[in-house]
Amino acid sequence: MKSVRRPVVAQSVMLVLVVIQAVVDPTGLLALVGWSGATPSLAAGPWSFAPYVVFVPALLAALWWVAVRAGDRFWTLAAGTVLAVLLAQAATALVMTGDPAIAGRAASFVAAKALPAALIVAAFTRWFGVPTERLSPAPGSSWPPAVLFAALAPLLAGLWWTGAAYAPGIPSPRPENGIVPVSIAMVLIAAATALSLRWTRPRVPGVLGGWLAALVAGGIFGLVQAAVGFFVDRGPGGDIWPLMVAYLAVADGLAFGACLGWIVGLAAAPADRLRTGRAGQGARVPELIAASAAIISLGATLLVPGFTPAVAAPEKVSPPAGFLRAEGSRITDGKGNQVLLRGVNVNQLVDFYQPRSEVPATRPLTEGDYAGIAAQGFNVVRLNISWSALEPERGSLDPAYLEQITDAVDWVKIHGIYTVLDTHQDGWWNGPSAEGTTCRPGTEPMWGYDGAPEWATITDGAPRCQFTGRDISPTGNRSFQNFYFNTDGVQTALAKTWASLPPASATSPWSPATT
Repeated sequence: MKSVRRPVVAQSVMLVLVVIQAVVDPTGLLALVGWSGATPSLAAGPWSFAPYVVFVPALLAALWWVAVRAGDRFWTLAAGTVLAVLLAQAATALVMTGDPAIAGRAASFVAAKALPAALIVAAFTRWFGVPTERLSPAPGSSWPPAVLFAALAPLLAGLWWTGAAYAPGIPSPRPENGIVPVSIAMVLIAAATALSLRWTRPRVPGVLGGWLAALVAGGIFGLVQAAVGFFVDRGPGGDIWPLMVAYLAVADGLAFGACLGWIVGLAAAPADRLRTGRAGQGARVPELIAASAAIISLGATLLVPGFTPAVAAPEKVSPPAGFLRAEGSRITDGKGNQVLLRGVNVNQLVDFYQPRSEVPATRPLTEGDYAGIAAQGFNVVRLNISWSALEPERGSLDPAYLEQITDAVDWVKIHGIYTVLDTHQDGWWNGPSAEGTTCRPGTEPMWGYDGAPEWATITDGAPRCQFTGRDISPTGNRSFQNFYFNTDGVQTALAKTWASLPPASATSPWSPATT
């Protein structure tokens, strides 16, 4: 009975925490498993059930294992609980998307939720779990598994360390970054993993000890990336937010360690046997093997094009004359001339919610507006348009709305202004909370805003309520999910609508079109 008390306490505390969070936070923003009120649907696919039938069982199974193997110390159990949460998230995303790269990156999304949950579970388990004799096994060398893990990082980078947060100069093991950043990243990962192994292996034996070391090493690597990013982007006045970059980098590192740390765990065991079973010169065999693997990996990643992980490159399409294009880090006019854009937002064509039908949501858009924009020195506008106005009925574009867009595009040309067409949305669509809607505590009824047509709004019964603002709404979140998973073909419908738009120019006006 004593052997099961600790994992039972850990699982019980986690279940209570999951239920409390689901009740208190209906959006899932802060909860490990949010319950938005939407009804899962077999027709939508497995993604709607995955948070409940995959995440929770995977979380409890992994938590049992770490509580048994690493639960005799608070900090090892806390790290193990973070590992359990991230693995459960990765398993859920894999079922939802079928893409291992997306699933691995998705594990990073729950890092901020995992850390406080881990501290709570570890604290209660240590207080109410049965005391156990602390094991202190004698580990072997930390460097072989650490170097092997770093050597494989460029080959297994997946979707980690991508995005605007990683400014040039921040080390990451992505092959496309070049030999210097990759080499520095590999050294940092190896050092962080070796350091973490010295902490975990004497406390947590077996594969889990190495796995936890990889998790902690990923977090350390993220902190180093954040520190480098702070300086290479010129501190608080730079183009990126230091705190946000720190969070993203640490979350990516934790997810990388969680999803691939088993490599360290598996490598540590034979390294221990080789280390203790040989003497003298033979004791260095593990280090030599790992170092060789690192050199081979680095060479294969950076020098052999066919062995470098495929990175999907966008198809190069030459924009029509008069359109802007990107040439390296510059925006040009197609003639080699760099264009510096100074822009404003134009929202008069947006199909906004009107609480009072007799009061227009915006004033009419006229050519005089563009004349004033040009007179103020602006040379680009973001012209917001609404899918709901463009395609109010599925498969049919509205001719009157197309004419308004055509006029706007023609006016900007007259005044030498560029246009960025933006199918805009706020809160997904312009429908408000229905009269009599009952919102759960912490949320409130909301106005409508703008965006998709009603036929493309699939809420699965989630309430039209808001939490702290329009962008955090159970029904809006559910509509986005159905869009991204292409329920009822709504994502395909939007793509067809864009493809059906005829070219607009002063000499080639819009014409009615259908999808």
